[in-house]
Amino acid sequence: MDCSIVLQIWSVRDQCTADLEGTLKKVKDIGYDNIEFYCTYGRPHDEFKKILDDCGLHASSCQVSVGEFEEGGIEAVAEKYAQFGADCIAIPYLPGEAKHAGGHDFPETLMSIKKIALEIAKYGMTLTYHNHGNELGFLPNGMRFLDVLYGSVPADYLQAQLEVGWLTDAGADPIEYVRRYSGRIPQCHLKDFTYSGKLPKRVAKAVGIPVEGEDDPDSHFVFMPVGQGVLPIKALVPELEKAKCRQLIIEQDCPAPGQDIFEGIDAGLKYLKKLVD
Repeated sequence: MDCSIVLQIWSVRDQCTADLEGTLKKVKDIGYDNIEFYCTYGRPHDEFKKILDDCGLHASSCQVSVGEFEEGGIEAVAEKYAQFGADCIAIPYLPGEAKHAGGHDFPETLMSIKKIALEIAKYGMTLTYHNHGNELGFLPNGMRFLDVLYGSVPADYLQAQLEVGWLTDAGADPIEYVRRYSGRIPQCHLKDFTYSGKLPKRVAKAVGIPVEGEDDPDSHFVFMPVGQGVLPIKALVPELEKAKCRQLIIEQDCPAPGQDIFEGIDAGLKYLKKLVD
């Protein structure tokens, strides 16, 4: 499979805050060559770029909010991030009322998205959108907001950074979504998870695991290393290959029970490498 495995370093945010250089060196030692970042941990962007270079890491993706582009000026912000040589810039969330298709900010945000896409394209970067679970809620018209967003912005302007973990936890079939947006998914976040007890019916249905009876209110969400949770990773990877995905991004928000986060991101990398090599 012709794609790179990327670590979203939000996974090690606490460690980066405490010791940025040491943490990034450890990420490299584990075997990662590519990272995605959401912030630069208080360092100027050029200094952060040098730290990545010194550690032998490449920022293949940057998460940048619409608000940062609007406040800093789209041209200036695009130039600031272009220095990293990233393939994609991902919008990690929508601001204010734009989170709702009927919100008064929605049309303005769509215009900003198109302007951002055109500007970063000058530097060879693709604009994507990173979903969470709230975009999978149903609107009064029966559509999920995420589908409304992608239907409102042509693929030439906005591609998908599908986060299949949150998508699945919301009850959506991850394989069906990859097929739905095939050719529009240059990046995919693989956030694996399970539940401490019985799987909620919505999740079980999404991944094809039979469950009986009512949901257990005491069963809670648990982050897991990629390949150790309920996501159908083995089935997803070939579908993502067909969909022309270029980046498989590992993001594990918290360590699994009994592990530290470095064990988790190490296990996830080893598991994915077996599937894509």
